[in-house]
Amino acid sequence: MTADPVQEVISDGIAEDTITALSRYPSLFVVARSSCFTYKNRVVDVRQVGRELGARYAVEGSLRKAGDRVRVTVRLTETETGKHAWAERYERGLADIFALQDEIAWEVTIAVVPAIADAELHRAMGKPTASLDAWGASWRLPPWSRHGPA
Repeated sequence: MTADPVQEVISDGIAEDTITALSRYPSLFVVARSSCFTYKNRVVDVRQVGRELGARYAVEGSLRKAGDRVRVTVRLTETETGKHAWAERYERGLADIFALQDEIAWEVTIAVVPAIADAELHRAMGKPTASLDAWGASWRLPPWSRHGPA
């Protein structure tokens, strides 16, 4: 939410590149860019966004610019509860906007994918089951999904 067109271009690029990168994972449900951008420049409760889009998680962020530097804060939020599942802050120079956008989109993607897997594992483990086969199957998941990102 800014009147500065430079900040808007940078943040839109990061958002678009992150949506594209996350869409490459077939196990994730990623809402289209056009649907996500309808919430741009609006203050909306993430729980409302989750209900309206049918999404269990939302990646949201902000960008601040000072001189030739930008600070980007990104959060992965569970839309049902509003609880943060992951968050990070990135600070970079503006020498190459495309490199900045690529780097942040990549870093967000490689952090968010295992964070979602971990959150989903915890969500599943919190639901009782009478099936021993279900418990056994949960322990055959990849090690990073049980212990979070390295």
